[in-house]
Amino acid sequence: MTEPVPHTTARVLPSGIVLSVAENETVMAAAHRAGYYWPTICGGHARCARCVMEIEDGAEAMSEASDEERSTLRKIRGAFRPESERLACQTTLRADVTVRRRGVRPQEPRNQQ
Repeated sequence: MTEPVPHTTARVLPSGIVLSVAENETVMAAAHRAGYYWPTICGGHARCARCVMEIEDGAEAMSEASDEERSTLRKIRGAFRPESERLACQTTLRADVTVRRRGVRPQEPRNQQ
């Protein structure tokens, strides 16, 4: 019998979606695994900042930002404010959080050809 993978939850506002986030999994990867679309242009490489999420509660429960994430947020958003916003494609969790990101929604089924 395998042991369960430790997980935390990310509550996404305004949709109210609650994601189960596995250990060492990014918030965006957890959304994709659960069948949700999370807005991105670069596909999770910390280049576009399209996946940025506002932190409502739990900033202290988020992983430390990489130099790449800091640089992208400074360049695109004008500043790096880890207490108020992070990239979902780079952020892992140590405890439950609440974030705000419009556009997170169930993925549309792909056309069957």
